[in-house]
Amino acid sequence: PTTWDCVWVISCRVPPKLAMIGDAYAGPSPFHVHCRAPVAASKGIIAPAPAPPTSPRDDDAALIRARTLASLQAKSTADAAAVYAMLSKEMASYASPDAWKEARSALNAKLGPGAEPAVIRITWYDDPQNAPTHGRYAAADYRVDYPSEAFTCGYVIWLRQSDGGYLVVREEEGQATPDVIAGLSPDQRLTMRAQLQCRD
Repeated sequence: PTTWDCVWVISCRVPPKLAMIGDAYAGPSPFHVHCRAPVAASKGIIAPAPAPPTSPRDDDAALIRARTLASLQAKSTADAAAVYAMLSKEMASYASPDAWKEARSALNAKLGPGAEPAVIRITWYDDPQNAPTHGRYAAADYRVDYPSEAFTCGYVIWLRQSDGGYLVVREEEGQATPDVIAGLSPDQRLTMRAQLQCRD
């Protein structure tokens, strides 16, 4: 069967592929999370719809932007029900809602209140060759800034479903909590954002 990278990692270091970007960073390492949907064709799973023949429209982009902001808002309140309602079956299988809620609540406590999410860019992919299934994918790059000077940034990949809606099939997020960035110079903070591939 066809396979796609499948990773769920929570680490206290910059992954090698990110550490290679820019100059070497000698300060404390941010957290980084990878979550990628498997590519095997699982039995009993309904295939998403093929990519439409027409190009994405403004209302399609508005839908992805709204869904991404709703997902980020749900993360900021550790709302497992809202987050899991947006995940594909494979993505939802990586951790139970209760386990996710516990981990996210602990992270939110470090990040602090006042999350300000922003969707920076939306990129469309129709029937990409290395994807687990044909269809229309939308990659939304985002960042979330906090009054504590903490931040998160990453991307969410949505896959169009047969009903015209979208579900999350992959996401990647970098996180820098106040204790990690405390004492860093402005240049060091910029370097950290670059290592986490933040779109500013």
